[in-house]
Amino acid sequence: MRGFTWEDSVTQLREAYLDKKQKTIGLLISEIALRWKESKFADFTIIPLHRPLTGVIGPGVIVSEISPQIDPEKVVRGGKRISYQEPYSSLLVITAQSENVDDFVNEWMNSINIGPAISSLMSFIMRCAVVAYNEFGPPISGKETSLQLIFTGRDWSNIWETTFRRLEGLRERAASYHPPSQLELEMIKTMAHTYGLLMNAKDEDYYSIMAAMRLYQLSHLVAREDQSLAYALLVAAIDSLSCRGKSKKFREIDKEGIIADALEKAGLDQSIQTAVKNLITQGVGLGESFSRFIINNLPNTFWEGDYSLSRELDMISEQHFSGQYLRDLAESLPEPERTEMLKQAEEQQKQYEIAKSRRATNDQMPARDKERREFMLNYLSRFFDRVLKNTYDSRSDLFHRGKGFPKKVLDREFLNGGLPVLAEDDMWEFMEKHGNHGKVDYAMNEKNGIITRICACGNKKQVKMMLEIGVFEKIVHDSILNYLVNTLSQSSEEI
Repeated sequence: MRGFTWEDSVTQLREAYLDKKQKTIGLLISEIALRWKESKFADFTIIPLHRPLTGVIGPGVIVSEISPQIDPEKVVRGGKRISYQEPYSSLLVITAQSENVDDFVNEWMNSINIGPAISSLMSFIMRCAVVAYNEFGPPISGKETSLQLIFTGRDWSNIWETTFRRLEGLRERAASYHPPSQLELEMIKTMAHTYGLLMNAKDEDYYSIMAAMRLYQLSHLVAREDQSLAYALLVAAIDSLSCRGKSKKFREIDKEGIIADALEKAGLDQSIQTAVKNLITQGVGLGESFSRFIINNLPNTFWEGDYSLSRELDMISEQHFSGQYLRDLAESLPEPERTEMLKQAEEQQKQYEIAKSRRATNDQMPARDKERREFMLNYLSRFFDRVLKNTYDSRSDLFHRGKGFPKKVLDREFLNGGLPVLAEDDMWEFMEKHGNHGKVDYAMNEKNGIITRICACGNKKQVKMMLEIGVFEKIVHDSILNYLVNTLSQSSEEI
């Protein structure tokens, strides 16, 4: 199997597209289990590896997997032991459509491993942690209709037990989420369309966009260990695209010559003045390019509409409570268990619709939360660039001063409304000193959006408005996807 680095895989993916005679293979492990009934993807066939399970169907028609530590006789009491398959798969085998899947294992050592490159694309499109198996020796055996995992190598076995079963990206609460079938199909189509655009893009566009996807993927992969680094990698994903092109000149920043005059009056020699100007240009240029990229490419549907953040959270809830999992599971159950499971799914769907209707007619959002939401959305519409500047400043603090992102923005508050938050890392210290001083107010400068915290005792401090990491992840994804589709589509039209 050739190509053991991500960089090699990215280059060889492109080569395989141009030379269809090259043999390609890959094995992907996804954080979010997928149906993947659409087996064709661009030039490839993707086969999900389903786990055969033994479980119990008992009172309430609930299927549970039997633990090897529990006496089966005790588990079965009140129920019936059955064999079935998990309806979704976290493991996906990739082969070229022209290849014979039966020979997959035999060809493993003589094929190009495109898994690492495809894993970045899938991680980006599916918005979850996806990794590629990248070791010597095939970890599977059998034929297309009965492919199975084998644990012959120490590395593969250890990786599976310690990493893949605990694979958890930025959207940690969505790790067990199974996308509705139509949404999954849409994502597969988007992935195929993006792949086609990338394969026909200019080299510069291809490698820079793949690098941005890689940084996005790495953000998911490190989130479990270091959320500050995960946040910074999302910023870097935007950086890798926003910094392309013409750099900003110092005179564009210092239009009135105020900084230049101050440097001159300070008596600094020209070499030092030039060095200072370059540092200013670099810092201002990068931060501004970062903000401009997002503002220019974030779709209007991000905050409101079918693809908004709030709608996305509703879909995750809908998938979990609407009976879809039970309907999918029923496909692999024998009769009469299958019919019983479908009845339970129908009842679950009915109860979900009732609850959904109640929520629609009885808005229970407290008045204070409504006021906060209205204020936050209004603030974003006016000062989004300042919020993004605060984000970039935190990225610089992490990389240059070792200071992590504010804890407040790593708390996943987007689940309660998808709004920015006040990043007050000193709140506990503040409360210890000023907790008995009375009401704390926040004043906003209407011209520049600066927010000041004011204690009744007179203590004042500027506080930053920032984006929670879950909100920023979707902003990064939507901005980059919109950019690459528009940019590469225009490029193909020009050609």
